[in-house]
Amino acid sequence: MGAVTQLDRAAVAARYGMTDLDSVTTAVRRGSLPKPDGYVGRSPWWWSSTLDEWQRPGRTGRPRKVTEKETKP
Repeated sequence: MGAVTQLDRAAVAARYGMTDLDSVTTAVRRGSLPKPDGYVGRSPWWWSSTLDEWQRPGRTGRPRKVTEKETKP
C-alpha cells in the first residue's frame, strides 16, 4: 500500500473527474463519497486511505444494464 496523504476538495474532484468543487460537496451529501475525515477551517479533507476503502468493488456507480442477448440462453 502506498503512502497515506491528505486530500482537499480539489484533489478529490481531480481524482474522480469532477469538474467543480461543489460536485464533491454534493456527492458527500448524497452519500456518493464518504464524509470528510476533518476540516481546516470550513474546508473539508480526506485521507487517501478513506477514499481507497470507500471505492471497493460494487460501489462504482449504477448497476450495468443487462441486454436482451444476455438474458436469453
